[in-house]
Amino acid sequence: MAINYQELGTGTTTPSASDTGLETPSAGTRKAVSSIARSNNVLVITSFWDVGEATGTWKEFVLFINGTATSNSGTPLNRIGIDVTVAS
Repeated sequence: MAINYQELGTGTTTPSASDTGLETPSAGTRKAVSSIARSNNVLVITSFWDVGEATGTWKEFVLFINGTATSNSGTPLNRIGIDVTVAS
């Protein structure tokens, strides 16, 4: 089992435990996880988007377990509602 991808989406439905992925994924925002570090009870998961890659208004975020490069693939570790606008 590996947490290996993250992705942003524009879906606005409230996250729930039964979610199977993003409501409205944006394939251009899918990125492989760059690093995972643990210290005591803290898990730090890091990924990076290049300048201009994740521009837009984002309403949801997911970390995927055993995903592939295909948008919305894998088992969601989480799906969280966000409200973030990224300018180019």
